[in-house]
Amino acid sequence: MKILFHDYSSELTTEPRYMTVALQYCGVDAALWNDSRVSAFDICDQLQPNVFVTHYTMITPDIIKYLEQNNSIQLVVN
Repeated sequence: MKILFHDYSSELTTEPRYMTVALQYCGVDAALWNDSRVSAFDICDQLQPNVFVTHYTMITPDIIKYLEQNNSIQLVVN
């Protein structure tokens, strides 16, 4: 299983960062998407995640479009 965390870290939380590292430590294939210059299409095509974790404030039209076209990716919204 591959999990892609959208980096929704802020001054209030670093949840996606520590979850990525904690899961990697447990042997899970987890990655953090923290470069806004990389589109949802590019990062998802590159990593091919089974699960995408994001925050509702970070959902963009390209994320929705990609997930609509690739319904095999499970979406988790914080």
